[in-house]
Amino acid sequence: LSGDGTLKQGDSLNLTCDVNCTHSSSQFVWSKNNEQFNTSGPVLHFPALTVRDSGNYTCTWKTNEASGSKTISLQVEGGKVTAGHILILIGVLVTAGVVFIVLILFLLEAEIYNR
Repeated sequence: LSGDGTLKQGDSLNLTCDVNCTHSSSQFVWSKNNEQFNTSGPVLHFPALTVRDSGNYTCTWKTNEASGSKTISLQVEGGKVTAGHILILIGVLVTAGVVFIVLILFLLEAEIYNR
C-alpha cells in the first residue's frame, strides 16, 4: 500500500495496493475504519479530498498463492481560517451594512419628496 505526504483539502490521491503475484488474478477489498467500500481493484481514487476522507484505510487482497492486508493512515488538512480571512469578512460586512443604510436613507428621502 503506497501513498504518503501532506494532504490538503481539494488534492487528488490514488491509494495503490501492490501485490507481487504473477500467476493469478488478485481480489481486492478496500475499507476505511473497518467499514468496507463498495469498490474493487488495486487503486482507490480520490478526485478531491475532504477532511472527512481522513482515517485508516485497509487494502485486503487474496490470490491463489497468498492473502494479506495493509493499512495506511490518511490525514487531510482542512482550509484554515487566518486573520486575513477574518479582516476580509469584516470589511465585506461593514461595506454591505453601509450600502444598506444608504439605500434605506435614499428610499426614505424619495418617499418624503413624493408626498
